[in-house]
Amino acid sequence: MSSSNTSQTLPYFGSSTELFNPNCSATVILIDYDEKREIKFLRYGGFLVNMIIQSLGPVMMITCTVDGLQWPISKDAPIIRVGQRCFTFGMPGLLYGLRFPQHCEVEKIDTLEMVLMRFGHYDDLDVGKLTGYPWKDDDPNIWYKLLPMIKIIVHNTLSQFGHHPGKSPSAVGDQESSKLKVDRTSAFTKMVGDAILSGSLKPNHIDIQDMKPKQKCGDSGISATNSEQAFASISLFTNLVEALELFWVIAHGKSHLLKEKNTNLKELVGFKMWRLNQLGIAAFMKKLSSQSNLLSQLALIRRKSTESTHSLNLHQLIFCNLGSKSATICYSIGFSIDGVVILHPSPPTSSPRRRRSRFEFVRFCPGFVAIMDAKIAKRRRIQSPKNPSYDVGGGERLVSSMPRMEEANSL
Repeated sequence: MSSSNTSQTLPYFGSSTELFNPNCSATVILIDYDEKREIKFLRYGGFLVNMIIQSLGPVMMITCTVDGLQWPISKDAPIIRVGQRCFTFGMPGLLYGLRFPQHCEVEKIDTLEMVLMRFGHYDDLDVGKLTGYPWKDDDPNIWYKLLPMIKIIVHNTLSQFGHHPGKSPSAVGDQESSKLKVDRTSAFTKMVGDAILSGSLKPNHIDIQDMKPKQKCGDSGISATNSEQAFASISLFTNLVEALELFWVIAHGKSHLLKEKNTNLKELVGFKMWRLNQLGIAAFMKKLSSQSNLLSQLALIRRKSTESTHSLNLHQLIFCNLGSKSATICYSIGFSIDGVVILHPSPPTSSPRRRRSRFEFVRFCPGFVAIMDAKIAKRRRIQSPKNPSYDVGGGERLVSSMPRMEEANSL
């Protein structure tokens, strides 16, 4: 059997079911979006497709795994079969290539195809029985040859569903690495699955968009999916990754590199989709902050010789003390339910006594970022995070009060 019904259920909350296991290893690669069109090896190992379902709710998600690396399958992200044993998976900013070895039976791959057709937005490059696929699976340059054709399909499909194709506007500076986005996507995919199974994903963390009724589809050419389950939108995962990118871009003073993000969600797609709302994103960021090892890995924290301490606490302000030859500068980062408040150093003014900093407010609205800057003088003293306040030049006092996040603390 190439598929399995192995299931693990946590009482009351949800279940995880193995949908497909070919019992043979696969190679997953990253087809980069940069001008060099680099093909990067990611993992080689056992391949699995799993389904996670909420017991008393409509939430569902499908994941692929190769040797511990995970990525989601979604109805609003393209999956393309490009050979007898080769597939590509597209999502905003990422393009995966999956190849099975020649000894893996084609019948097993055909079973995988049926799974992907049911749970993903599926396409096939097979042009017919006489000619078959454009290139052989064992062609060492297959991914380079396929890239122009694949990118057109991926970009058109993502744009159709209102997603931003290519690299995200927040993938700038140190956050531009596609490999870093792969690691973050894998980590957040695991976190979302764990949240469903543990019951920590609450109804007020998500928005469900019902776009499947047949009467609404009408003559649009879109067939309704007969399922009461809601498919996880690919934006669920990209919003989390972009939130973390945005967090560190601004924290490192690179907000001027950010680009505007334009999205226009398609209304008629023939199925239900669910995604995280603002409170849900804040809850996952709160959960991430409690996992310091994972946060350090995903946030690409580069500990320079001048750095002293990193204290991460999204319930209050985050303080990072940076030492320099001329002065000790502090910046603070904090999340609220509505978004993020970030205070970080900017280049000093001509006056050695007064340095300027930017006080930036960033709102985590999916598909939209609003940034407001206000100049304040250098902070001379930081009090307890329980009541954060700052003494600024001229005897003025800046008090920062942030909404508490009790509802976001449940993850």
